[in-house]
Amino acid sequence: IRDKDYGNYESRLERALSGHPEEADNAITPVGSGIEGGQIAGMEMIVGTLFRWTGLRAPALAVGITPFFVFVNVLLLFLLFRTLGFPEPWALFGTTVYIGILFHVIARVMHPGWSFVPAFAALLSFLHLWRTPSWIFAILTGLLFSLLPYLYFWHWTFVWATAGSALLIDIFAQGKESVVRKHPAPFVVAAALTILLAIPFALKTLETFSHPFAEQMTFRGGFLHTRMVESAPRSALLLLEFGIFLSLFPKGRGRFEYRALLALLLGVFLALHQNILHGTLLMFSSHFEPHFTLVTLVVGLYVLLRP
Repeated sequence: IRDKDYGNYESRLERALSGHPEEADNAITPVGSGIEGGQIAGMEMIVGTLFRWTGLRAPALAVGITPFFVFVNVLLLFLLFRTLGFPEPWALFGTTVYIGILFHVIARVMHPGWSFVPAFAALLSFLHLWRTPSWIFAILTGLLFSLLPYLYFWHWTFVWATAGSALLIDIFAQGKESVVRKHPAPFVVAAALTILLAIPFALKTLETFSHPFAEQMTFRGGFLHTRMVESAPRSALLLLEFGIFLSLFPKGRGRFEYRALLALLLGVFLALHQNILHGTLLMFSSHFEPHFTLVTLVVGLYVLLRP
């Protein structure tokens, strides 16, 4: 076990593997105690339920299946670069650079490593829905987006913020450039599915924050009630990157790739500064480092390769 998080993740996973998935959000009391925790451990429940038949304990299973998640992450990253318009050699280059920089993150047990798979898949599905609206991608996007809140806070908020930014960019686009205005139905279905299936998460969150020990839980979890910017250097770098990108390619702003990259930039900026809106800071901003790095890499490659 590399750090305390591994102990927590594998304790939760062990409960699902042992036939007690309802305890997967409890990483403290003995397995089978019947005591449920205060947070939703969706990834642990899903993986534990799927692999219960193996009879493996959590540490052994984690070692065995982490290479599979790494492989799928690499594949999804490559597809993401291709979807953003990069030729195959450059998509492979971008994927290799990202994995080289953040292999220790991508290969991490449970979070954020394993949960990158549904996050990347959700982002890909939405981008395909935005580029070529279809009922298949509408349903897939709704299912994946509704799953993310149950898994990992930082993936969930980044992907949702990116999609929200994309929709705003599209709705305010000029004339025929707006995909959402031309084909609203698939986006309505995707949004409705997302909201409907995420309702249990919202109810569970309200229940958790109404608990008598909610104050102690938020203190232990690193919650701060503040609207202050947590990381001035990250905020300044994002603003600089955003400003430079906006100043370039004035004739290419109607292109799907340009608007998708703009949405990614806005998405990571909003996710990083969401506490300014709702007043609660869940430390630390470094949890968004993988998303910040990804956006910087794709934007940088786009700037270098565009004529």
